[in-house]
Amino acid sequence: MSDVHKVSQGRWVEILTKLGVDGSLLDGKHHALPEIGCNTDGFRYIDTQGDGYSCLGNGEFGTGFDLLMRLNA
Repeated sequence: MSDVHKVSQGRWVEILTKLGVDGSLLDGKHHALPEIGCNTDGFRYIDTQGDGYSCLGNGEFGTGFDLLMRLNA
């Protein structure tokens, strides 16, 4: 694990909100996030291992880094 991954683990809510992600999307509940293909409540931020999200709409799972890349593509 790189130093950046170590430092960011467990801090993704703080990091993502500071970089413009709506904090209400990071509450662990299902939400629509069409910017990454998660319509009708398919997106859920998961903090079980310090970062991550899932999208039921397209079967995607990723880290906070992945989410930032998807949102800024």
